[in-house]
Amino acid sequence: MAAINSLILPDSPLSTFWSIIVGLVVVWVTVMLSMIEMKYGKWTGIIGTIVRLLTLFIFLGLVVVFLVQNGKPAGTVTVADMKPTLVGSSASSACCSSCSSASSSPAAPLRR
Repeated sequence: MAAINSLILPDSPLSTFWSIIVGLVVVWVTVMLSMIEMKYGKWTGIIGTIVRLLTLFIFLGLVVVFLVQNGKPAGTVTVADMKPTLVGSSASSACCSSCSSASSSPAAPLRR
């Protein structure tokens, strides 16, 4: 409902009554689509997958267009930032060695 109010109807958002009506329609359309016999019902999943893939490719294309027009935004992470360093390696090994030394203490005997 927030998407409808902000993207489709920004000047006059839906009232509570119409929000409930739209919500009920969406729920019952979804229920009816799941109850369609398999001959036709399988297309709802296929169409949903196609729409999701199209959405993914549209957004990926928009990202590429943005990067081509504007360049890389300041403060973004690069591949060089992901390379391990000596400081990071020694810090992680110090943390792991303290964890392993704590777990190597003798355990209490099991009672039967």
